[in-house]
Amino acid sequence: MHLAIHHARQLTVALLLWLVAFEAAAAVPISVEVKGISGALRENVLAHLSLAHHKDDSDLSEAGMRLLLRRAPKEVQTALRPFGYYEASVATSLKRTESKWLAEIDIKPGRQVRIDKVDVRVDGVGKSDPAFSTLVEKLPLKVGDSLNDAEYEKFKESLQNVAAERGYFDAKLTRHEIAVDPVRHRAEIYLYIDTGPRYLFGPVRFEQSQLDPDLLRRYVDFKQGEPFDSAKLVELQSALVDSDYFQLVTVSPKRDEAVDREVPIVITLTPRKPNKYTFGIGYGTDTGPRGSAGWERRWVNRRGHRVKLNAKVSQIGDSYTASYIVPMAHPRTDQLVYSAGYDDETTDTARSRITKYGVSYTHRRGSWTETWGLSYQQEAYTVGTDQGRSTLLVPNVLWSRVHADNRVYPRHGNSVSLLLRGAADSVLSDTSFTQTRLDAKLIGTAGDNARWIARTSLGYSWVPEFSTLPASMRFFAGGDRSVRGYGYNTLGPTDATGQVIGGDYLVVGSLEYEHTIRGRLGAAVFYDVGNALDDLSGPLERGAGVGLRWRSPVGPIRLDVASALSREGQPWRIHISIGPDL
Repeated sequence: MHLAIHHARQLTVALLLWLVAFEAAAAVPISVEVKGISGALRENVLAHLSLAHHKDDSDLSEAGMRLLLRRAPKEVQTALRPFGYYEASVATSLKRTESKWLAEIDIKPGRQVRIDKVDVRVDGVGKSDPAFSTLVEKLPLKVGDSLNDAEYEKFKESLQNVAAERGYFDAKLTRHEIAVDPVRHRAEIYLYIDTGPRYLFGPVRFEQSQLDPDLLRRYVDFKQGEPFDSAKLVELQSALVDSDYFQLVTVSPKRDEAVDREVPIVITLTPRKPNKYTFGIGYGTDTGPRGSAGWERRWVNRRGHRVKLNAKVSQIGDSYTASYIVPMAHPRTDQLVYSAGYDDETTDTARSRITKYGVSYTHRRGSWTETWGLSYQQEAYTVGTDQGRSTLLVPNVLWSRVHADNRVYPRHGNSVSLLLRGAADSVLSDTSFTQTRLDAKLIGTAGDNARWIARTSLGYSWVPEFSTLPASMRFFAGGDRSVRGYGYNTLGPTDATGQVIGGDYLVVGSLEYEHTIRGRLGAAVFYDVGNALDDLSGPLERGAGVGLRWRSPVGPIRLDVASALSREGQPWRIHISIGPDL
Protein backbone atom coordinates (compact mmCIF):
# COMPACT_ATOMS: atom_id res chain seq x y z
CA MET A 1 0.00 0.00 0.00
CA HIS A 2 2.75 2.40 0.94
CA LEU A 3 4.60 1.43 -2.23
CA ALA A 4 1.58 2.27 -4.38
CA ILE A 5 1.25 5.67 -2.73
CA HIS A 6 4.96 6.28 -3.25
CA HIS A 7 4.67 5.49 -6.98
CA ALA A 8 1.61 7.68 -7.32
CA ARG A 9 3.47 10.59 -5.79
CA GLN A 10 6.38 10.06 -8.15
CA LEU A 11 3.99 10.00 -11.13
CA THR A 12 2.30 13.18 -9.97
CA VAL A 13 5.63 14.99 -9.60
CA ALA A 14 6.74 13.83 -13.07
CA LEU A 15 3.46 15.01 -14.56
CA LEU A 16 3.81 18.39 -12.90
CA LEU A 17 7.40 18.71 -14.14
CA TRP A 18 6.26 17.83 -17.65
CA LEU A 19 3.47 20.43 -17.54
CA VAL A 20 5.94 23.08 -16.36
CA ALA A 21 8.28 22.17 -19.21
CA PHE A 22 5.30 22.25 -21.62
CA GLU A 23 4.26 25.73 -20.50
CA ALA A 24 7.86 26.97 -20.71
CA ALA A 25 8.14 25.69 -24.26
CA ALA A 26 4.79 27.24 -25.15
CA ALA A 27 6.00 30.64 -24.06
CA VAL A 28 8.77 30.60 -26.67
CA PRO A 29 7.75 32.65 -29.73
CA ILE A 30 7.73 31.23 -33.26
CA SER A 31 8.96 32.92 -36.43
CA VAL A 32 7.76 31.90 -39.91
CA GLU A 33 10.14 32.31 -42.83
CA VAL A 34 8.89 31.81 -46.42
CA LYS A 35 11.54 31.30 -49.11
CA GLY A 36 11.49 31.00 -52.90
CA ILE A 37 8.71 33.49 -53.68
CA SER A 38 8.04 37.20 -53.20
CA GLY A 39 5.53 39.96 -53.78
CA ALA A 40 1.85 39.06 -54.17
CA LEU A 41 2.65 35.33 -54.13
CA ARG A 42 4.32 35.55 -50.73
CA GLU A 43 1.54 37.73 -49.30
CA ASN A 44 -1.12 35.27 -50.39
CA VAL A 45 0.81 32.31 -48.99
CA LEU A 46 1.17 34.02 -45.61
CA ALA A 47 -2.55 34.78 -45.66
CA HIS A 48 -3.31 31.05 -46.12
CA LEU A 49 -0.76 29.62 -43.67
CA SER A 50 -2.37 28.50 -40.44
CA LEU A 51 1.03 28.62 -38.75
CA ALA A 52 1.46 32.29 -39.63
CA HIS A 53 -1.92 33.04 -38.02
CA HIS A 54 -0.88 31.32 -34.77
CA LYS A 55 2.66 32.63 -34.42
CA ASP A 56 1.60 34.93 -31.56
CA ASP A 57 -0.46 32.22 -29.82
CA SER A 58 1.04 31.77 -26.33
CA ASP A 59 -0.80 28.43 -25.87
CA LEU A 60 0.77 26.79 -28.94
CA SER A 61 2.97 23.79 -28.02
CA GLU A 62 5.69 22.16 -30.08
CA ALA A 63 3.27 19.43 -30.99
CA GLY A 64 0.78 22.06 -32.12
CA MET A 65 3.44 23.78 -34.21
CA ARG A 66 4.35 20.54 -35.96
CA LEU A 67 0.70 19.78 -36.61
CA LEU A 68 0.17 23.19 -38.27
CA LEU A 69 3.43 22.81 -40.18
CA ARG A 70 2.18 19.53 -41.70
CA ARG A 71 -0.73 21.49 -43.16
CA ALA A 72 1.57 24.03 -44.83
CA PRO A 73 2.24 22.24 -48.18
CA LYS A 74 -1.46 21.95 -48.97
CA GLU A 75 -2.10 25.52 -47.86
CA VAL A 76 0.77 26.81 -50.02
CA GLN A 77 -0.54 24.97 -53.07
CA THR A 78 -4.02 26.44 -52.49
CA ALA A 79 -2.54 29.93 -52.20
CA LEU A 80 -0.52 29.63 -55.43
CA ARG A 81 -3.22 28.22 -57.69
CA PRO A 82 -5.00 31.58 -58.22
CA PHE A 83 -1.74 32.78 -59.81
CA GLY A 84 -1.49 29.81 -62.18
CA TYR A 85 0.95 27.63 -60.19
CA TYR A 86 -0.43 24.10 -59.88
CA GLU A 87 2.79 22.11 -59.32
CA ALA A 88 4.40 23.81 -56.35
CA SER A 89 6.76 21.74 -54.22
CA VAL A 90 7.09 22.65 -50.55
CA ALA A 91 9.78 21.70 -48.03
CA THR A 92 9.27 22.51 -44.34
CA SER A 93 11.38 22.41 -41.18
CA LEU A 94 11.02 23.45 -37.54
CA LYS A 95 14.08 24.46 -35.54
CA ARG A 96 14.57 25.57 -31.95
CA THR A 97 17.01 28.39 -31.23
CA GLU A 98 17.90 29.91 -27.90
CA SER A 99 15.19 32.54 -28.12
CA LYS A 100 12.51 31.17 -30.46
CA TRP A 101 11.17 28.49 -32.75
CA LEU A 102 11.88 28.96 -36.47
CA ALA A 103 9.54 27.46 -39.07
CA GLU A 104 11.10 27.47 -42.54
CA ILE A 105 8.93 26.94 -45.63
CA ASP A 106 10.91 26.62 -48.86
CA ILE A 107 8.74 26.86 -51.99
CA LYS A 108 9.46 26.02 -55.59
CA PRO A 109 6.40 27.31 -57.45
CA GLY A 110 7.09 25.36 -60.63
CA ARG A 111 5.86 26.15 -64.10
CA GLN A 112 3.04 28.69 -64.41
CA VAL A 113 -0.20 27.78 -66.21
CA ARG A 114 -0.93 29.91 -69.29
CA ILE A 115 -4.29 30.74 -70.82
CA ASP A 116 -4.91 28.64 -73.94
CA LYS A 117 -8.50 29.68 -74.66
CA VAL A 118 -10.91 32.45 -73.61
CA ASP A 119 -14.58 31.99 -74.45
CA VAL A 120 -16.84 34.84 -73.29
CA ARG A 121 -20.39 34.90 -74.59
CA VAL A 122 -23.33 37.23 -74.04
CA ASP A 123 -26.76 35.75 -74.85
CA GLY A 124 -30.21 37.21 -74.64
CA VAL A 125 -31.46 40.72 -75.38
CA GLY A 126 -28.21 42.25 -74.10
CA LYS A 127 -26.20 40.59 -76.85
CA SER A 128 -26.54 43.75 -78.95
CA ASP A 129 -26.02 46.17 -76.03
CA PRO A 130 -22.78 48.13 -76.62
CA ALA A 131 -22.11 48.20 -72.86
CA PHE A 132 -21.38 44.47 -72.94
CA SER A 133 -19.35 44.55 -76.14
CA THR A 134 -17.23 47.41 -74.75
CA LEU A 135 -16.61 45.44 -71.56
CA VAL A 136 -15.66 42.29 -73.47
CA GLU A 137 -13.24 44.28 -75.64
CA LYS A 138 -11.44 45.35 -72.46
CA LEU A 139 -11.18 41.77 -71.16
CA PRO A 140 -7.94 41.61 -69.13
CA LEU A 141 -7.53 37.85 -69.77
CA LYS A 142 -5.85 37.10 -73.09
CA VAL A 143 -4.60 33.92 -74.72
CA GLY A 144 -0.96 33.46 -73.73
CA ASP A 145 -1.28 35.39 -70.47
CA SER A 146 -0.56 33.74 -67.15
CA LEU A 147 -3.66 32.52 -65.35
CA ASN A 148 -4.91 34.86 -62.65
CA ASP A 149 -8.04 33.89 -60.73
CA ALA A 150 -8.45 37.38 -59.26
CA GLU A 151 -8.71 38.94 -62.74
CA TYR A 152 -11.20 36.27 -63.74
CA GLU A 153 -13.40 36.89 -60.69
CA LYS A 154 -13.17 40.65 -61.18
CA PHE A 155 -14.30 40.39 -64.80
CA LYS A 156 -17.11 38.00 -63.88
CA GLU A 157 -18.32 40.52 -61.31
CA SER A 158 -18.08 43.30 -63.92
CA LEU A 159 -20.39 41.36 -66.26
CA GLN A 160 -22.96 40.99 -63.49
CA ASN A 161 -22.65 44.66 -62.51
CA VAL A 162 -23.20 45.85 -66.08
CA ALA A 163 -26.26 43.64 -66.32
CA ALA A 164 -27.71 45.15 -63.14
CA GLU A 165 -26.82 48.72 -64.13
CA ARG A 166 -28.43 48.34 -67.56
CA GLY A 167 -31.65 46.81 -66.28
CA TYR A 168 -31.10 43.11 -67.04
CA PHE A 169 -32.33 42.12 -63.61
CA ASP A 170 -32.95 38.47 -64.58
CA ALA A 171 -29.42 37.94 -65.91
CA LYS A 172 -27.60 34.78 -64.85
CA LEU A 173 -24.28 33.13 -65.54
CA THR A 174 -24.98 29.93 -67.47
CA ARG A 175 -21.34 28.81 -67.50
CA HIS A 176 -18.43 30.13 -65.50
CA GLU A 177 -15.39 27.93 -65.09
CA ILE A 178 -11.66 27.67 -65.51
CA ALA A 179 -10.62 24.29 -66.93
CA VAL A 180 -6.98 23.62 -66.01
CA ASP A 181 -4.78 20.98 -67.61
CA PRO A 182 -1.84 20.85 -65.15
CA VAL A 183 0.10 18.40 -67.34
CA ARG A 184 0.13 20.78 -70.32
CA HIS A 185 0.20 23.84 -68.05
CA ARG A 186 -2.72 25.23 -70.00
CA ALA A 187 -6.08 26.68 -68.94
CA GLU A 188 -9.34 27.38 -70.72
CA ILE A 189 -11.75 30.05 -69.51
CA TYR A 190 -15.49 29.82 -70.15
CA LEU A 191 -17.80 32.64 -69.14
CA TYR A 192 -21.38 32.75 -70.50
CA ILE A 193 -24.09 35.14 -69.38
CA ASP A 194 -27.74 35.14 -70.40
CA THR A 195 -29.03 38.67 -69.87
CA GLY A 196 -32.70 37.87 -70.18
CA PRO A 197 -35.04 40.78 -70.99
CA ARG A 198 -34.17 44.38 -70.27
CA TYR A 199 -36.38 46.21 -67.81
CA LEU A 200 -37.74 49.69 -68.48
CA PHE A 201 -38.17 52.91 -66.56
CA GLY A 202 -41.56 53.05 -64.92
CA PRO A 203 -43.39 56.02 -63.41
CA VAL A 204 -41.39 58.47 -61.27
CA ARG A 205 -42.85 59.41 -57.90
CA PHE A 206 -41.53 62.23 -55.70
CA GLU A 207 -42.07 62.01 -51.96
CA GLN A 208 -42.01 65.62 -50.73
CA SER A 209 -44.34 68.54 -50.08
CA GLN A 210 -41.99 71.41 -50.78
CA LEU A 211 -42.11 72.09 -54.53
CA ASP A 212 -44.50 71.69 -57.43
CA PRO A 213 -44.11 68.16 -58.92
CA ASP A 214 -44.12 69.75 -62.40
CA LEU A 215 -40.83 71.51 -61.54
CA LEU A 216 -39.27 68.31 -60.20
CA ARG A 217 -40.31 66.31 -63.26
CA ARG A 218 -38.31 68.75 -65.40
CA TYR A 219 -35.16 67.42 -63.74
CA VAL A 220 -35.92 63.93 -65.12
CA ASP A 221 -34.23 63.39 -68.49
CA PHE A 222 -35.77 59.98 -69.23
CA LYS A 223 -39.31 58.90 -70.02
CA GLN A 224 -41.47 56.06 -68.82
CA GLY A 225 -40.95 53.08 -71.11
CA GLU A 226 -37.31 53.85 -71.95
CA PRO A 227 -34.69 51.13 -71.24
CA PHE A 228 -33.51 51.18 -67.63
CA ASP A 229 -30.08 52.72 -67.07
CA SER A 230 -28.79 53.32 -63.53
CA ALA A 231 -26.38 56.00 -64.82
CA LYS A 232 -29.40 58.17 -65.55
CA LEU A 233 -30.59 57.72 -61.99
CA VAL A 234 -27.19 58.79 -60.67
CA GLU A 235 -27.33 61.84 -62.93
CA LEU A 236 -30.84 62.66 -61.71
CA GLN A 237 -29.74 62.39 -58.07
CA SER A 238 -26.77 64.66 -58.75
CA ALA A 239 -29.00 67.22 -60.48
CA LEU A 240 -31.41 67.34 -57.54
CA VAL A 241 -28.56 67.69 -55.04
CA ASP A 242 -27.01 70.48 -57.12
CA SER A 243 -30.34 72.33 -57.21
CA ASP A 244 -29.66 73.38 -53.58
CA TYR A 245 -33.34 72.82 -52.72
CA PHE A 246 -32.68 69.57 -50.85
CA GLN A 247 -30.57 68.40 -47.93
CA LEU A 248 -30.92 64.72 -48.83
CA VAL A 249 -31.92 62.99 -52.07
CA THR A 250 -32.65 59.24 -52.19
CA VAL A 251 -33.42 57.60 -55.54
CA SER A 252 -34.86 54.09 -55.26
CA PRO A 253 -35.79 51.83 -58.20
CA LYS A 254 -38.58 49.50 -57.00
CA ARG A 255 -37.80 46.36 -58.96
CA ASP A 256 -40.19 44.24 -56.86
CA GLU A 257 -43.06 46.52 -57.92
CA ALA A 258 -42.34 46.26 -61.66
CA VAL A 259 -45.36 45.80 -63.92
CA ASP A 260 -44.73 44.62 -67.49
CA ARG A 261 -40.99 45.04 -66.73
CA GLU A 262 -41.49 48.77 -65.95
CA VAL A 263 -39.65 49.63 -62.72
CA PRO A 264 -41.18 52.46 -60.64
CA ILE A 265 -38.71 55.07 -59.41
CA VAL A 266 -39.33 56.60 -55.98
CA ILE A 267 -37.41 59.76 -55.07
CA THR A 268 -37.45 60.85 -51.44
CA LEU A 269 -36.48 64.48 -50.86
CA THR A 270 -35.57 66.19 -47.61
CA PRO A 271 -35.60 70.00 -47.96
CA ARG A 272 -32.80 72.33 -46.97
CA LYS A 273 -33.41 75.30 -44.74
CA PRO A 274 -35.12 77.98 -46.87
CA ASN A 275 -32.63 80.74 -45.99
CA LYS A 276 -28.94 80.69 -46.89
CA TYR A 277 -26.42 83.23 -45.59
CA THR A 278 -22.88 83.73 -46.84
CA PHE A 279 -20.02 85.85 -45.56
CA GLY A 280 -16.47 86.26 -46.80
CA ILE A 281 -13.33 88.28 -46.31
CA GLY A 282 -10.22 88.46 -48.43
CA TYR A 283 -7.43 90.49 -49.84
CA GLY A 284 -6.12 91.18 -53.32
CA THR A 285 -3.56 93.62 -54.56
CA ASP A 286 -6.08 94.89 -57.13
CA THR A 287 -8.88 95.41 -54.61
CA GLY A 288 -7.13 95.75 -51.26
CA PRO A 289 -9.05 94.33 -48.25
CA ARG A 290 -12.49 93.13 -49.25
CA GLY A 291 -15.57 91.58 -47.74
CA SER A 292 -18.84 90.14 -48.94
CA ALA A 293 -22.21 89.18 -47.53
CA GLY A 294 -25.16 87.47 -49.11
CA TRP A 295 -28.65 86.23 -48.41
CA GLU A 296 -30.58 83.78 -50.51
CA ARG A 297 -34.12 82.53 -50.22
CA ARG A 298 -33.75 79.08 -51.74
CA TRP A 299 -37.38 79.02 -52.79
CA VAL A 300 -40.06 81.67 -52.48
CA ASN A 301 -42.88 79.59 -53.95
CA ARG A 302 -43.69 76.05 -55.05
CA ARG A 303 -42.38 76.82 -58.54
CA GLY A 304 -38.85 77.05 -57.14
CA HIS A 305 -38.23 80.75 -57.71
CA ARG A 306 -35.31 82.22 -55.74
CA VAL A 307 -34.23 85.59 -54.42
CA LYS A 308 -30.59 86.61 -53.88
CA LEU A 309 -29.08 89.72 -52.30
CA ASN A 310 -25.31 90.27 -52.44
CA ALA A 311 -23.04 93.03 -51.17
CA LYS A 312 -19.30 93.40 -51.81
CA VAL A 313 -17.13 96.03 -50.21
CA SER A 314 -13.47 96.67 -51.02
CA GLN A 315 -10.84 99.36 -50.92
CA ILE A 316 -11.55 100.36 -54.54
CA GLY A 317 -15.33 100.18 -54.50
CA ASP A 318 -18.64 98.70 -53.46
CA SER A 319 -21.17 96.56 -55.31
CA TYR A 320 -24.78 95.70 -54.42
CA THR A 321 -26.96 93.31 -56.42
CA ALA A 322 -30.47 91.90 -56.09
CA SER A 323 -31.60 88.98 -58.28
CA TYR A 324 -34.84 87.12 -58.85
CA ILE A 325 -34.25 83.71 -60.45
CA VAL A 326 -36.81 81.60 -62.31
CA PRO A 327 -35.98 77.97 -63.26
CA MET A 328 -36.90 77.20 -66.88
CA ALA A 329 -37.59 74.07 -68.96
CA HIS A 330 -34.35 72.38 -67.92
CA PRO A 331 -33.94 73.78 -64.40
CA ARG A 332 -30.49 72.34 -63.82
CA THR A 333 -28.98 74.53 -66.55
CA ASP A 334 -31.67 76.91 -67.75
CA GLN A 335 -32.79 79.95 -65.81
CA LEU A 336 -34.26 83.41 -66.26
CA VAL A 337 -32.75 86.10 -64.03
CA TYR A 338 -34.08 89.59 -63.28
CA SER A 339 -31.51 91.80 -61.58
CA ALA A 340 -30.85 95.28 -60.26
CA GLY A 341 -27.66 96.68 -58.81
CA TYR A 342 -25.36 99.55 -57.99
CA ASP A 343 -21.57 99.68 -58.47
CA ASP A 344 -19.19 102.37 -57.23
CA GLU A 345 -15.53 101.90 -58.20
CA THR A 346 -12.53 104.18 -57.93
CA THR A 347 -9.18 103.08 -59.35
CA ASP A 348 -5.94 104.90 -60.13
CA THR A 349 -7.31 105.68 -63.59
CA ALA A 350 -11.09 106.09 -63.33
CA ARG A 351 -14.16 106.71 -61.14
CA SER A 352 -17.43 105.05 -62.07
CA ARG A 353 -20.87 104.94 -60.45
CA ILE A 354 -23.40 102.69 -62.16
CA THR A 355 -27.06 101.95 -61.58
CA LYS A 356 -28.20 99.00 -63.65
CA TYR A 357 -31.18 96.79 -64.35
CA GLY A 358 -31.17 93.64 -66.40
CA VAL A 359 -32.71 90.41 -67.52
CA SER A 360 -30.84 87.34 -68.77
CA TYR A 361 -31.60 83.85 -69.97
CA THR A 362 -29.01 81.09 -69.45
CA HIS A 363 -29.12 77.63 -70.99
CA ARG A 364 -26.81 74.85 -72.15
CA ARG A 365 -25.79 74.41 -75.76
CA GLY A 366 -23.82 71.18 -75.84
CA SER A 367 -20.81 71.63 -73.56
CA TRP A 368 -21.21 75.42 -73.60
CA THR A 369 -23.23 77.67 -71.33
CA GLU A 370 -24.99 80.36 -73.34
CA THR A 371 -26.38 83.50 -71.72
CA TRP A 372 -28.47 86.07 -73.56
CA GLY A 373 -29.02 89.32 -71.70
CA LEU A 374 -30.36 92.84 -71.89
CA SER A 375 -29.18 95.50 -69.44
CA TYR A 376 -30.10 99.12 -68.94
CA GLN A 377 -27.51 101.19 -67.09
CA GLN A 378 -26.85 104.76 -66.14
CA GLU A 379 -23.25 105.66 -65.36
CA ALA A 380 -21.50 108.73 -64.08
CA TYR A 381 -17.77 108.48 -64.81
CA THR A 382 -14.46 110.30 -64.78
CA VAL A 383 -11.54 108.99 -66.84
CA GLY A 384 -8.55 111.32 -67.13
CA THR A 385 -10.01 114.60 -68.28
CA ASP A 386 -13.14 112.90 -69.65
CA GLN A 387 -16.23 113.33 -67.49
CA GLY A 388 -19.74 112.44 -68.36
CA ARG A 389 -22.99 110.66 -67.81
CA SER A 390 -23.99 107.75 -69.95
CA THR A 391 -27.23 105.89 -70.56
CA LEU A 392 -27.00 102.57 -72.37
CA LEU A 393 -29.40 99.78 -73.32
CA VAL A 394 -26.99 96.91 -73.93
CA PRO A 395 -28.01 93.58 -75.47
CA ASN A 396 -25.31 90.95 -74.88
CA VAL A 397 -24.52 87.29 -75.29
CA LEU A 398 -21.89 85.24 -73.45
CA TRP A 399 -20.64 81.76 -74.32
CA SER A 400 -18.51 80.01 -71.69
CA ARG A 401 -17.10 76.57 -71.05
CA VAL A 402 -14.92 75.02 -68.34
CA HIS A 403 -13.30 71.58 -68.47
CA ALA A 404 -11.12 70.45 -65.56
CA ASP A 405 -10.09 67.29 -63.74
CA ASN A 406 -10.42 69.27 -60.51
CA ARG A 407 -12.12 72.66 -60.32
CA VAL A 408 -10.23 73.81 -57.22
CA TYR A 409 -6.74 72.70 -58.28
CA PRO A 410 -6.73 71.34 -61.86
CA ARG A 411 -3.75 69.55 -63.34
CA HIS A 412 -5.46 69.40 -66.72
CA GLY A 413 -8.12 71.85 -67.76
CA ASN A 414 -9.21 74.80 -69.84
CA SER A 415 -11.72 77.61 -69.76
CA VAL A 416 -13.03 79.80 -72.56
CA SER A 417 -15.48 82.72 -72.55
CA LEU A 418 -16.58 84.92 -75.43
CA LEU A 419 -18.63 88.08 -74.85
CA LEU A 420 -20.45 90.11 -77.48
CA ARG A 421 -22.30 93.28 -76.55
CA GLY A 422 -23.24 96.69 -77.92
CA ALA A 423 -25.67 99.61 -78.00
CA ALA A 424 -27.25 101.99 -80.52
CA ASP A 425 -27.81 105.69 -79.89
CA SER A 426 -31.20 105.35 -81.58
CA VAL A 427 -32.46 102.89 -78.93
CA LEU A 428 -32.47 104.34 -75.40
CA SER A 429 -28.71 105.01 -75.50
CA ASP A 430 -26.62 108.16 -75.89
CA THR A 431 -23.82 106.47 -77.83
CA SER A 432 -23.30 103.53 -80.18
CA PHE A 433 -20.68 100.83 -79.80
CA THR A 434 -20.00 97.16 -80.52
CA GLN A 435 -17.60 95.16 -78.39
CA THR A 436 -16.23 91.63 -78.19
CA ARG A 437 -13.92 90.02 -75.65
CA LEU A 438 -12.29 86.58 -75.52
CA ASP A 439 -10.73 85.12 -72.36
CA ALA A 440 -9.04 81.71 -72.39
CA LYS A 441 -6.86 79.68 -70.07
CA LEU A 442 -5.12 76.35 -70.52
CA ILE A 443 -3.52 74.22 -67.76
CA GLY A 444 -1.35 71.14 -68.25
CA THR A 445 1.22 69.04 -66.40
CA ALA A 446 4.99 69.16 -66.70
CA GLY A 447 5.90 66.04 -64.77
CA ASP A 448 4.47 64.65 -61.56
CA ASN A 449 5.09 67.80 -59.49
CA ALA A 450 4.71 70.63 -61.96
CA ARG A 451 2.10 72.49 -64.00
CA TRP A 452 2.14 75.10 -66.71
CA ILE A 453 -0.56 77.73 -67.11
CA ALA A 454 -1.16 79.77 -70.25
CA ARG A 455 -3.81 82.48 -70.56
CA THR A 456 -4.88 85.22 -72.93
CA SER A 457 -7.41 88.06 -73.08
CA LEU A 458 -8.29 89.72 -76.38
CA GLY A 459 -10.80 92.50 -76.92
CA TYR A 460 -12.02 94.99 -79.50
CA SER A 461 -14.45 97.92 -79.35
CA TRP A 462 -15.93 99.80 -82.28
CA VAL A 463 -17.19 103.23 -81.26
CA PRO A 464 -17.58 106.40 -83.38
CA GLU A 465 -16.35 108.70 -80.61
CA PHE A 466 -14.22 107.06 -77.94
CA SER A 467 -14.70 109.85 -75.39
CA THR A 468 -18.44 109.02 -75.22
CA LEU A 469 -17.73 105.47 -74.09
CA PRO A 470 -18.18 105.21 -70.29
CA ALA A 471 -15.37 103.85 -68.10
CA SER A 472 -17.04 100.47 -67.52
CA MET A 473 -16.98 99.75 -71.27
CA ARG A 474 -13.33 100.69 -71.94
CA PHE A 475 -10.39 98.30 -71.99
CA PHE A 476 -7.60 98.61 -69.44
CA ALA A 477 -4.70 96.29 -68.57
CA GLY A 478 -2.45 95.65 -65.58
CA GLY A 479 -2.99 93.88 -62.26
CA ASP A 480 -3.10 90.47 -60.59
CA ARG A 481 -4.99 88.71 -63.43
CA SER A 482 -3.61 90.80 -66.26
CA VAL A 483 -0.01 92.02 -66.65
CA ARG A 484 1.75 91.65 -63.30
CA GLY A 485 4.32 94.21 -62.27
CA TYR A 486 1.82 97.01 -62.96
CA GLY A 487 -1.08 98.43 -60.97
CA TYR A 488 -4.70 97.48 -61.53
CA ASN A 489 -6.03 99.04 -64.76
CA THR A 490 -2.98 101.35 -65.05
CA LEU A 491 -2.02 100.30 -68.59
CA GLY A 492 -3.56 101.84 -71.67
CA PRO A 493 -3.49 104.87 -73.95
CA THR A 494 -3.14 108.24 -72.23
CA ASP A 495 -4.62 111.69 -72.81
CA ALA A 496 -2.75 114.97 -73.27
CA THR A 497 -2.09 115.17 -69.53
CA GLY A 498 -0.56 111.69 -69.41
CA GLN A 499 -3.47 110.05 -67.62
CA VAL A 500 -4.55 106.57 -68.70
CA ILE A 501 -7.98 106.67 -70.40
CA GLY A 502 -8.35 103.13 -71.78
CA GLY A 503 -8.30 101.80 -75.33
CA ASP A 504 -10.23 100.21 -78.17
CA TYR A 505 -8.15 97.03 -78.11
CA LEU A 506 -7.04 94.63 -75.38
CA VAL A 507 -4.14 92.22 -75.86
CA VAL A 508 -2.84 90.20 -72.87
CA GLY A 509 -0.89 86.96 -72.71
CA SER A 510 0.82 85.03 -69.92
CA LEU A 511 2.87 81.87 -69.44
CA GLU A 512 3.58 80.42 -66.00
CA TYR A 513 5.47 77.39 -64.68
CA GLU A 514 4.61 76.09 -61.23
CA HIS A 515 6.48 73.42 -59.26
CA THR A 516 5.46 71.78 -55.99
CA ILE A 517 8.08 72.25 -53.27
CA ARG A 518 6.50 70.20 -50.51
CA GLY A 519 2.95 69.16 -49.72
CA ARG A 520 0.63 72.03 -50.62
CA LEU A 521 3.40 74.57 -51.10
CA GLY A 522 4.73 75.44 -54.55
CA ALA A 523 6.79 78.02 -56.39
CA ALA A 524 6.21 79.68 -59.75
CA VAL A 525 7.96 81.73 -62.41
CA PHE A 526 5.99 83.71 -64.97
CA TYR A 527 6.15 86.09 -67.90
CA ASP A 528 3.26 88.43 -68.81
CA VAL A 529 2.81 90.71 -71.78
CA GLY A 530 -0.03 92.98 -72.85
CA ASN A 531 -1.68 96.37 -72.96
CA ALA A 532 -4.84 98.28 -73.81
CA LEU A 533 -4.32 99.98 -77.18
CA ASP A 534 -5.70 102.51 -79.64
CA ASP A 535 -4.55 100.25 -82.46
CA LEU A 536 -2.72 96.97 -82.77
CA SER A 537 0.56 98.64 -83.66
CA GLY A 538 0.87 100.06 -80.13
CA PRO A 539 3.51 98.86 -77.64
CA LEU A 540 2.99 95.84 -75.36
CA GLU A 541 4.16 96.13 -71.77
CA ARG A 542 6.13 93.27 -70.23
CA GLY A 543 6.23 91.87 -66.70
CA ALA A 544 7.99 88.88 -65.14
CA GLY A 545 8.66 87.49 -61.72
CA VAL A 546 8.47 84.67 -59.22
CA GLY A 547 5.85 83.59 -56.74
CA LEU A 548 4.72 81.22 -54.03
CA ARG A 549 1.58 79.07 -54.22
CA TRP A 550 -0.33 77.45 -51.40
CA ARG A 551 -3.21 75.10 -52.20
CA SER A 552 -5.87 76.08 -49.70
CA PRO A 553 -9.29 74.39 -49.55
CA VAL A 554 -10.87 77.34 -51.42
CA GLY A 555 -8.24 77.42 -54.14
CA PRO A 556 -4.66 78.55 -54.61
CA ILE A 557 -3.35 81.52 -52.64
CA ARG A 558 -0.83 83.32 -54.84
CA LEU A 559 1.95 85.64 -53.69
CA ASP A 560 3.87 87.09 -56.64
CA VAL A 561 6.76 89.50 -56.89
CA ALA A 562 6.80 90.94 -60.40
CA SER A 563 9.05 93.35 -62.22
CA ALA A 564 7.70 95.92 -64.70
CA LEU A 565 10.28 95.15 -67.40
CA SER A 566 9.06 97.93 -69.72
CA ARG A 567 9.47 100.68 -67.14
CA GLU A 568 12.66 102.55 -66.38
CA GLY A 569 14.47 100.89 -63.50
CA GLN A 570 12.16 97.85 -63.80
CA PRO A 571 10.34 98.52 -60.51
CA TRP A 572 8.96 95.60 -58.49
CA ARG A 573 5.39 95.10 -57.34
CA ILE A 574 3.81 92.53 -55.02
CA HIS A 575 0.60 90.80 -56.15
CA ILE A 576 -1.66 88.71 -53.89
CA SER A 577 -4.71 86.85 -55.16
CA ILE A 578 -6.93 84.01 -53.98
CA GLY A 579 -9.28 81.72 -55.84
CA PRO A 580 -9.59 78.80 -58.31
CA ASP A 581 -7.40 78.73 -61.40
CA LEU A 582 -10.35 78.21 -63.78
